[in-house]
Amino acid sequence: MADPPQALRKDPTWNFRAVGAFVARATAKAREKHGLHAAEIILNWPAIVGPDLAAYTAPRRIRWPKAPDRLAGPTPKITAGRSGAPFQKTTLEIWVAGGRAHEIPYLKGPIMARINAYFGYRAVTDILPVDGPVIQRRPAKARAPVSLQEMANVAVAHKIAMDDPLGEALAKLGANIKRGK
Repeated sequence: MADPPQALRKDPTWNFRAVGAFVARATAKAREKHGLHAAEIILNWPAIVGPDLAAYTAPRRIRWPKAPDRLAGPTPKITAGRSGAPFQKTTLEIWVAGGRAHEIPYLKGPIMARINAYFGYRAVTDILPVDGPVIQRRPAKARAPVSLQEMANVAVAHKIAMDDPLGEALAKLGANIKRGK
């Protein structure tokens, strides 16, 4: 390995990088295998399609066309959109709970419009419903705000000065931790 330039060696942080810089490269094969190139569709599904539809659906995977240089056979089918610009077909598979899969063909247009508007380009050209489990995330319970008395008790017990914002924040954190126990 070549030595870094002298100026970089003087800087103690020259070889540190954010972990996020490595995530895309480290997870590329797994995302490609499962068709989850756009992980934000999973994370933001309720915001994209709305809470009513998200209650009984969840994204499973996106089927992207293979890159032409990796194909053994013919190139993928490319069709032209309204503007005449070519696009490749991508299919979004979604889990649908219970017997509600029959509703999805009627909702394909609005769902695709919302997804494509979210991404800002034609990310999905078809939707395929798959009958399966949909796990619902429970929203976090809202806690009552910490009272001044609770904060004062923690401040006295741990000798925290409440005259500055940092002291108040520490007392509030201590009160929340104490309340959790």
